[in-house]
Amino acid sequence: MSARQANPGFALGHATHYDWRMACELALAQVESWFKQHQHHACFDEQSGLDRSWIGWLYVTPAFATEAKAILDHVIERTAIRNWVGCCAESVLAGAAEYNDEAAIALMIGTLPSASFEVFSGRRKSVRRAASRPARHPTAEDVSTVIPGAIHVAADNGPAASKPQALLLVHADPQLSELSELLDELSSRHDDAQCFGGVCSGLEGDLPQVANEVLLGGLSGLVFTAQAGIRSGFSQGCRAIGSRHQITRGERHLVRHIDDRPAMDVLLQELGIGQDQENHPAGSRVLEAIPQDKLQGGLLVEIADPQRSDQPGHVRNLLGIDPSNGTIAIAGQAKA
Repeated sequence: MSARQANPGFALGHATHYDWRMACELALAQVESWFKQHQHHACFDEQSGLDRSWIGWLYVTPAFATEAKAILDHVIERTAIRNWVGCCAESVLAGAAEYNDEAAIALMIGTLPSASFEVFSGRRKSVRRAASRPARHPTAEDVSTVIPGAIHVAADNGPAASKPQALLLVHADPQLSELSELLDELSSRHDDAQCFGGVCSGLEGDLPQVANEVLLGGLSGLVFTAQAGIRSGFSQGCRAIGSRHQITRGERHLVRHIDDRPAMDVLLQELGIGQDQENHPAGSRVLEAIPQDKLQGGLLVEIADPQRSDQPGHVRNLLGIDPSNGTIAIAGQAKA
């Protein structure tokens, strides 16, 4: 058996159907022949001499949120794969397909070196934490309520460390307070690992996450070591509508001044709204003046570190405006 055969890659399956069993079977059918071909001889890489383990990713749309446990149990029974991560997302992208406002399942399976990854959640603590680094506060470790925008913590641009950097695939509950701080804490517990992943989404009700079991709330995902050979891209599903600016006054989640001007004035200027609206104290009039095409996907802001111009920033939702003092509120930290 060649090393190429020992690392066959990954297989993707996805389907939509009103019945979760049928959707699950349709998705599994797309990976079944590939899985049978590699199931018994893809667990050892002759070239590296490393044992490999099977792992799966599972995403469902909100229509199947209440069936998440049954779906996970079914795919485990059909594949015998024990390592699974995933979550519920309002929209699911799978290859060239996009599932939005419909019942759908997407799954992907493959192998990685056994020692190169570990599933974590509030219930399942990772043992790969940096033992020498004390926690600043216990919040990230203690997010233990039962366990797709975008999450990204930029990697350090300083000199390369002797120890290869880990990567964290993170699924997060959108109702978590201080999400940015939790991600920073999680990263620091793994030698300043880079985080990527997404926030669970749905119209209402519980938003399940998958971390070898179906859980609700908190953070969950995968810890990857450098041995996994993971490469992460960065996509946020939005486009810029203006130029870059500098926050010159802000605290907590409030942006008060941008470029030494009231933050709302700069925002409305970028939205193409005239000065007469900027000076109007009624918030409803301001919102009515915003072009509808700018509101279809919601308004977001990107907060970037000016010292790291080559790194993408954090995209956060715009939560509100206060026309009386020109302040805007964002779902993140607004540090000048």
